[in-house]
Amino acid sequence: MWSPAPGLTLSSSEQAILNAISDSNELPVRVRVRARIILKAGEGIPNNRIAGDLQMKRPRVLHWRRRYHAQGIRGLWDADRTPRRKPIPEEVEQAVVFDCLYRWRLDPNIPRDNDPSLRWNIHNLAARHGISPASVGRIWKKHGIRIARLRGIELEKLKISPDPLFPLTVFQLGGLLYNALGPVVAFCSCERPFSELVLSDLPVSKRYLKVDRLSAEFQTLDRVRYDDVCQKLSNGERPSLALDKLGRFVAAVSARYQEAQIHLLFADHILNPHDYPVVRRWLAAQPRLHLHYTPVAMPNGQRWTEFAEHWLKTIANWPMQASLVQGIEEMTRILEAYPNDELDDLVIC
Repeated sequence: MWSPAPGLTLSSSEQAILNAISDSNELPVRVRVRARIILKAGEGIPNNRIAGDLQMKRPRVLHWRRRYHAQGIRGLWDADRTPRRKPIPEEVEQAVVFDCLYRWRLDPNIPRDNDPSLRWNIHNLAARHGISPASVGRIWKKHGIRIARLRGIELEKLKISPDPLFPLTVFQLGGLLYNALGPVVAFCSCERPFSELVLSDLPVSKRYLKVDRLSAEFQTLDRVRYDDVCQKLSNGERPSLALDKLGRFVAAVSARYQEAQIHLLFADHILNPHDYPVVRRWLAAQPRLHLHYTPVAMPNGQRWTEFAEHWLKTIANWPMQASLVQGIEEMTRILEAYPNDELDDLVIC
């Protein structure tokens, strides 16, 4: 006869995260079951009873308890090993993702129209980058890329990061740089033990309400941008080469959040590191910076407001850090009061 195992000690943050995993409809069933094992163990329920409740054998319960003790919440993933393949270089993977999401597949002599054959597919991406169609398929699966014919990229399926726990690392809205040619929203993320996170006690419905209010302010910005963009272009402004204003913004965010990885959401894919060597050199000097662009969608392109809202709501599906909730509230208040005729000088950080 075995002796009862001691209960697992879980912090309030870990319990909240494990409950979110257990209740999620988006995560694999096996991950949700593993989270339930840990939650029950944290309640002090004996292993044999956990096994009976979840209809599994006791050694499996012991295995996941040990794995959680060794690796924490991230240990609930990646249990099933597949045979290793020759890895695709990171630069090739990023180029495939960039082409698929942000670049039209068009011959220069073909007019841009609504023909879905002009969009990227697995086979011509494989030919362009010298990899197999199966490799392109794995890259699409990793990043949640799905093509919905005339609607283009299915934004609701697109992963904001291949790491399923990335939303939990986002602790602050770093800032907003408004420019009529392309607003830029900064998110700050930082890896730390989940037991140390200070999470908001807001339920998901109230988190969504705060996201909706901020998204409404972004939509107001977007209307102003469309009114002004033609004038900016007629004046010969080239945003792809004008990095000074963006550089000052990044420097300010970096100085304020010195340990953070900074993720910039761009309205357009105008700062394309695959097309502009000056942008590649600039990025090489910014090791904590990650660029994310609004995906191209047929027929008229995805709006940056939808992309920012997709990020915010994906993050809001998880327990949100209290500092992020405060950042959303503060940015909403500023935008609600900011005069429209001064928006081109708007910098929040």
